[in-house]
Amino acid sequence: MNIAAYITIRSDYFLRHVSQLVPRGIPLQLLPLHEWLLEAQTPPTEAHWRAYLDEVFTKNRPDVLWTYNRPDEVTEEAARFHRIPILSQENLGRTPFALPMLFPLNADLQNTARSMNLTDTLCTAQKKRGAPLDITLAFSLSCFHAVEAIPAVLERMRQGNHLVPLATYWRTSSALASHGSLLRLVLNALEALDVDWRLHVRLHPRYRQRYAAETEWIHAAKRSDILLDERSIEACLDETDIMICTTSNIGADALRAGCRVITLESRAFYAHPQLTECPRNVGELADALRHAVQETREKGRVQSAALRALLTLAEGPLACTCEPAQPDDTTKLLCALNEGTGLPALASRETKQR
Repeated sequence: MNIAAYITIRSDYFLRHVSQLVPRGIPLQLLPLHEWLLEAQTPPTEAHWRAYLDEVFTKNRPDVLWTYNRPDEVTEEAARFHRIPILSQENLGRTPFALPMLFPLNADLQNTARSMNLTDTLCTAQKKRGAPLDITLAFSLSCFHAVEAIPAVLERMRQGNHLVPLATYWRTSSALASHGSLLRLVLNALEALDVDWRLHVRLHPRYRQRYAAETEWIHAAKRSDILLDERSIEACLDETDIMICTTSNIGADALRAGCRVITLESRAFYAHPQLTECPRNVGELADALRHAVQETREKGRVQSAALRALLTLAEGPLACTCEPAQPDDTTKLLCALNEGTGLPALASRETKQR
């Protein structure tokens, strides 16, 4: 197997695996984005990185792109163009238990579900007519999990600050530049809906001090339909009908609980057109919300056949520890990579929805 490894974060985890893969003679092409940017002779652009990837993918013809979290959008587009499966090594949530796996970003999970004879499974029935929908907005550590535009990261690194954010993209949305703007965006979309709702704003429990301005605004608003969510994850998921998030892993927990999940701009590793609503920009959020509301009203909370197929794979052939500690963890990784490359791929019309 010829592996391309996309490295922006968690380089220590990568190196633990790499130190085991290289002695085994596994063909391995490292794609360290930030190192490449620093070594560029001229200020690099999206076009430069895409040209570099096209050269690497054409010359080495990797069987799989292995990554932690989600690669930047240019890398993802290039891998799809060259028909390279993308497998992201992550925990598919931690409630009711952690589910470490290789997530297949461009696999056709509905096709896989049909081959397994799986169907949708009802989790809870529809809410009584007239009852407000409970919608949770989950804030990440910072907006988009400390997302930054790649040119800004490069400039900081050239000045000697080598702190790499958890998520890095070439294009970022000004409307989602802060938690306050995200909250206003969601409220505007909700107020355009013809349904009653309650919005639960969920802060990252370990970093509540980062949301002081938003917390103060919610308290000052004194609105019965906007609540600060300080419940346990279990209590939150029990009551949530629709989860809105950027990169927070609670979105994966919500999927497993049968909630409708909206992944803004598809930055989360589990954002997938057969699993979540994937608005590509803020303008599509209202449509995504309307569809999620309609599905919730008509069907209640459901684990889709596609999700059930993913969960079956996550507990079986795609199971893979996210924090390698034992030598056989790398063997499990190789097995999971082999299994992931054999999954049917999404049709191009579905990937364009992202």
